Formats: sequence, C-alpha cells, structure tokens
Amino acid sequence: MRDSPSLPLRLICALLFLVLLAGSAGAGLTVVRLNQQISRLAADTVKYKSQLDETDKRLQESDADKAEALQPETLKARIGNRLVPMQDKQIVWVRPASGTLPAEAIPARPPTFNFRIAVTGPSNGAGLTQ
Repeated sequence: MRDSPSLPLRLICALLFLVLLAGSAGAGLTVVRLNQQISRLAADTVKYKSQLDETDKRLQESDADKAEALQPETLKARIGNRLVPMQDKQIVWVRPASGTLPAEAIPARPPTFNFRIAVTGPSNGAGLTQ
C-alpha cells in the first residue's frame, strides 16, 4: 500500500490552490474594471469630440460673419450715400466733449487730417461735421 501524502504537504497544496484562485479572481475583476474605465473614457471622448466640433463650427460661422461684415461692399451699404470724395481744402474738426480734456492739453492750433473720404450729411453724433 502506498502512503498518503503528509499533512504539511496537503496544507501547502491547499494554500497554493487558494492563492492561485484568489489571484485569478482579482485579475478577472481588474480586467472588468479596466474594461469599464475604457468604455467610460471612450464615451467621454465622443462627447468632447462632438463639443469640439460644435465649437469649431460656431467659430467658423463667426469668422465668416466677421469677414462678410468687413467686406467693402457691406461697409458701403451700411454707410449709404454719405461718402463723397474729399475736396482739396476740406478740414474735418473733431471737438472733444466739454470737460474731457484740461485746457493745456488742447493745442492752440487744431491739427488737420487729410482723409480721402469726407462724411456728408448731418453730424453723426461723433463730433464730425461737414
């Protein structure tokens, strides 16, 4: 008859089996958790990508609106018929609002500006006159 393994050898084998079983269970749970994190990260990435695309679209629309507003034809249409060629001896005076500048800051002789466009019509409220 054969002798059965000794008690310490059985305990060592049982402990080794339990350690392997616990390690496998822990590794399996870790894989499940990592899979969930990857899925969550992928969903967040899709959400942020769509937000970025929407922001890019709005930025392009804003740039297009700005470019359209700064086109010479658009600016001319907004001003209307108030632009005429400047006459050779025409001077445009800009008067500061009262009390905005100290008396010593106002030069004795006002500066002249040689603009190539003159504004016609009534004063536009910015101090420009004919």
